Formats: sequence, C-alpha cells, structure tokens
Amino acid sequence: MAQKETQVQEKFKTMIGGQALIEGILMRGPEKQSIVVRAPEGLVVKTEELNLVAKKHPVLGWPLIRGIVNFGSSMICGVKALMYSADFFPEEEGEPSKFDKWLEKHLGSEKMEKLVMSFSLLMGVLLAVGLVVLLPTFLAGLIPGIRGNYILRNLLEGVLKIGLLMGYMILVSQMKDMKRVFSYHGAEHKTIRCYEAKLPLTVENVRPMTRMHPRCGTSFLLVVICISILCGSVIRADHTLVRIGLHLLLLPVVVAVSYEFNRLVGKYDNRLTRILTAPGMWMQKFTTREPDDSMIEVAIKALEEVLPSQEGSDEW
Repeated sequence: MAQKETQVQEKFKTMIGGQALIEGILMRGPEKQSIVVRAPEGLVVKTEELNLVAKKHPVLGWPLIRGIVNFGSSMICGVKALMYSADFFPEEEGEPSKFDKWLEKHLGSEKMEKLVMSFSLLMGVLLAVGLVVLLPTFLAGLIPGIRGNYILRNLLEGVLKIGLLMGYMILVSQMKDMKRVFSYHGAEHKTIRCYEAKLPLTVENVRPMTRMHPRCGTSFLLVVICISILCGSVIRADHTLVRIGLHLLLLPVVVAVSYEFNRLVGKYDNRLTRILTAPGMWMQKFTTREPDDSMIEVAIKALEEVLPSQEGSDEW
C-alpha cells in the first residue's frame, strides 16, 4: 500500500537540482555534480567538480543570457549522464553491423561514443523543437479560414502545442521502461524536498514527501510553451514556412524568459507563485511516480555527494 504524501513546510530554497537516469540519478550542486547508479554490482558513484563557464565569463551569468547557457549545459550534461548510466545495462545484441564496424575502425571507440552522444543530443533538440514549433505551426496552417486572423492562428497553435506535449507525456508515462525512470524522478524530487525541510536525509524522512517540485524540467517545458504562445502573438505572417522561421528566431528569447520565470517561482513560495506553478505541478503527475526505498537510497547518496562545503552557499 502506497504511503500518503505529505507537504512538509520547507525551511529554505536550494539551487540543487537533478535528473533521473537509467537506474540512477544525476544531482547538480553549486560546486559538484554526482551520478549515482544502482548497477548489478551495487551502487556506483561518480562525482566531479563543476567548471562553470559563467565563472570564466561573468557576462554569461547575466539574467536572460544565463538561461540559454544553462539550458545548453544541462542538455549536454544530461545526455552524457544518461549514456553513462545506460552503459551499466547493455542490451543483448547480435553481431555489429558493417556500418558500426566501419565507424569504430575509422573513428575509434572514443570518437564513436562522442558521435553517438552528439547524435542523441541533436535528436533530443529536434524532438523538442518539433513538438513546440514545427508540428503545431504546420498543422495550424492546414486549417482553412484563418488566413489573416493572426490572433486565432496563434491560439490554435498554442492549443496544439499543449495538446501535443500532453499527449507525448501521457504516452511516454505508459511505457514500461520509462516507469522506473519516472520513479527515480520522483525519488529525486522527494529527496530535495526533504533537504529543503532541513530534515535528516533518511529513507523514512524522504518517503512521505511530495514528489512534485516547482523547478522541475516538466514545468519548464510547459512554461516554454506558454511563453512561446505569448511571443507568437507578435508574428504577423500567414505563410507556414515564414511562421516556422520566425518561431525559431524567437526560440532563444522564449528559453531565456522561461528560465527566469522558473527561477523566480522556484525562489519564492506564496499564493501567486503557487498559482503560477500549479499547471506544471499537475503535469508532473505524469512524469513522476512513487519510488521504492532502493531508489530513495540512490537519490539520498547523489544529494549527499553535492552538498556545499560551506553551509548556505546553495540557497537562493
């Protein structure tokens, strides 16, 4: 029987965040990041110091600019961590294809791994852009009678964006392999909630915590779509390809504003921020699941690895 979640009063807001992996969790703190995987041989921990580009180039840490930089950095780190965790659970494969052999022969295993990672990152970006920009704009352009009515067309594109995102989330949440990833996602949120409540990081304390968190990537995706709808209201073009091009040009602005919005609502807890984060928190019901104790143990270990050396340096 699942234990009822409780909303424990948080004592502070931490900047520490994470990502669910294959049988593991990535946690990212102010000084370090850690990957903890429950491999067949036991817990595997990989912790390393962060070399933030904003420290070398402070301008990249300015508001709006930092959103684009951090989004790109998170995407790269996330794909690397996901591939690292996947290496502990290789699929049973037959003889490598001639193309695979050719790639390994001419590129070497290290370059081949980088190529696969780059391809995975590219596909992830294309999927996100396709759902948020290309497909909704294309489908809206097929609807007759909206030529010249830019407000209606933008609203239709917005409805399609939200509908496609919801459909994708619901579909993915029903996949067997993803259910465990989403359970680790829930463990990550619960552990951070426990830490923000300043309770000892134990399985018993983490287990009853809510698995929803306002700074979740799921919420960020929904914010991106809402901001893109607002930005799309300035587009005055009927041709579908022109609209797609203009949406792509506005995408960096959308990401930058969305990052600042998520950062703002994640920093404060009041009636307004709770209203603003409610839709994203509701969507997390599809991308998080209740974890078991072994998953919580992984999340606790990952969080402990990235706790700051100076108390309070991870607070907003």
